[in-house]
Amino acid sequence: IDSEYVEMVTEYLFTCFFVSVEPIIVAFAILELFLFYLVQKIALYKICKRPTSGNNVINKAMYQLIYCGPLFYTLGSFCWTDFIAH
Repeated sequence: IDSEYVEMVTEYLFTCFFVSVEPIIVAFAILELFLFYLVQKIALYKICKRPTSGNNVINKAMYQLIYCGPLFYTLGSFCWTDFIAH
């Protein structure tokens, strides 16, 4: 179950990096996260069991990666503005 949350954080960092190139990617990321939420909700009701809690080490690592979002945005902005300018 932890790999699902890794996918969410990867999508977040991907969006932060490429948002300066194509801002519409934010709408697609929000849609993807909403669909992820719905699928998880339906799966929870269908299976009818309590989800397993994540490992504390994995939770802390995911929070640290989420805090790296502004860094990824900055790197993407510098990378793409330099690439487009030349």
